[in-house]
Amino acid sequence: MKLSKIIKKTHLIVGLTVGLITSISGLTGAMYVFEPEITAVINSELLEGTLTENTPYLESLTTVIKLQELHMDSVQAMLLPYRGQRTMAVKFGEKDIQYFHPTTGHFIGSNAKSVAFFKWLLKLHRNLHIPSYGKYIIGGSSLLFALLILISGFYMWWRIYKKRWNRGLSLSLGDTARKVNFHLHRIAGIYFFIPLFLIAITGGYFTFDETYKKAFLGISYFQQISSSKVLMPKVGETLDLLKTSLSMAESYKLRAIYYPTDTKNNYRFRYINKLEVSSGLRKTTDIMTDSKLQIIKVTSCETATLADKIFRQMYPIHIGESLGIVHRLLVFFAGLIPVLLYVTGIRYYFFRKQ
Repeated sequence: MKLSKIIKKTHLIVGLTVGLITSISGLTGAMYVFEPEITAVINSELLEGTLTENTPYLESLTTVIKLQELHMDSVQAMLLPYRGQRTMAVKFGEKDIQYFHPTTGHFIGSNAKSVAFFKWLLKLHRNLHIPSYGKYIIGGSSLLFALLILISGFYMWWRIYKKRWNRGLSLSLGDTARKVNFHLHRIAGIYFFIPLFLIAITGGYFTFDETYKKAFLGISYFQQISSSKVLMPKVGETLDLLKTSLSMAESYKLRAIYYPTDTKNNYRFRYINKLEVSSGLRKTTDIMTDSKLQIIKVTSCETATLADKIFRQMYPIHIGESLGIVHRLLVFFAGLIPVLLYVTGIRYYFFRKQ
């Protein structure tokens, strides 16, 4: 069998099987792109309260300390104002999230329905609600989509249209239904080849992150570390939350605190470079302490290897927050394309059988 026929058959078989999973991933991902804006509108009384602008950072930190003193024995996590949320969220249980005013600390309400929906949607996107092995189905499908479906599709397109690009990039709606279906499949695939490839490759990272990292271990260039320009707390010191947060405020702001649980007796303080939805690089710093707030580990983008800095950008690239609103719109529309490719691919298969 000729190579071209093997590639075509591979494209067809993998597309008809893996295509369904990638369609679910794409559709749920597209729905999640504008989660901050949607949740803020639907549950404005909980996520925005009466606030018309973001609370000054120092006031938010003061409220965090106040709420800690009140709920230290029962809180699981504390989430500061972030993205479309202007209020303070305190998690007491899986289904018990309460919202407080970031300045006064007054209770506003609990359990925003839109937040619960998007949490359900995110689990569907990440693991199909199959906790044990669902992420491997999603991650494996993403890589098969990128490395087999997209590349084989591009190969077939290039083989046919390499000498007549105009024809290969245009859509004719005056042909028969069979040809229009084929042209839609071809046009959608070629125009969204690059964004779909990037989304699929970055999506695979969330399942196979250790494999991605091992691929860079033997390359010394990617293991170089630049000196930190931010004054970081040191292992062995006792964390003073207010003092540490203010000293890092120009570069990093406190995003969340995760409290000790029955299985983990550590605190985790997560800092991020931008609390609002914006373009640019995503940088994070995590400070781990024991139950007495003695620092046991500091993990920061500032002291990460070049490879780790690249991998930290997988998330903003995947969800469309590297290049602003244009990037988000591109990811939104790209998320709809796998469904179109799957439907037109199935129709092409049955048209061929007729």
